[in-house]
Order: sequence, then C-alpha cells, then structure tokens
Amino acid sequence: MPNSGVDLKVYSVGGELFATQRCSPLHPERTVPERLVPLTAEVAAIVAQAGRVYGLDLYGVDVLLGPEGPVVVDVNDFPSFRQVPNAAARVARTVLHLARSGVIAPFAPPGVLLRPGSLRIPAQVPAVADEVE
Repeated sequence: MPNSGVDLKVYSVGGELFATQRCSPLHPERTVPERLVPLTAEVAAIVAQAGRVYGLDLYGVDVLLGPEGPVVVDVNDFPSFRQVPNAAARVARTVLHLARSGVIAPFAPPGVLLRPGSLRIPAQVPAVADEVE
C-alpha cells in the first residue's frame, strides 16, 4: 500500500487514545523517530470502532496513512503501550477497574455507539489534523 513511510500505532488505555508514529516496515530505508503525535478525529473514530468490534478495553491499532485515507492493518489485544505517558500506571488502573467492576468493555461496550468525544484524547497529544510527518 502506498504511504509516506510513517505508520501510526494508536493505543487505547482507560478510555484514552494515544498515537505514536514510527517507521513503516514497508519503507525500512526511512528513519523516523518513534514519538507521540497528534491524533486526528478521523483516526480516533476508526480506532474506537476497532475496539468496539473486538470488545477491547486495552488495545493497540496499527494504521497506515494511505492516499485514500487511514487503513487499519493490525489490532493488538495487549500491545506494549510504548511511548504512552505513565503506561504501567494507566494499564494497571484500567485492569484494576475491570477486575473490581466485573464489567467487560466499560469504555466502549459492544453494540453501543460512542458519541464523538466520548473517548478522550489527552491534552498532551492535541487533536490536530495533518501534523503527522
């Protein structure tokens, strides 16, 4: 799939979404530092939908930014959460919440459509379109 050589890895933890960029395995000649990047509303909606489809609370989604828009290429049910600020604490808090409540998928229940803005994009990762290198 043609793309810029940059992939997005979007993590969902505790009802928050975090996007990181990394070098695409399709373009190993390109060097791209892995870092947090802004998350567009379009990609956030796609990632939230993937979580709903699979009934996941903690997950990662690999997204290619192709010429016709974002494309999901992989969904991970328990990824590394690399580059997510305070990842261990965030994951632990979510796991404890799930264990205590006995509720599966409290942040995106299957069959329930999320309203725009119901998943929170943290302030340190502003939702601004077209800023991914």
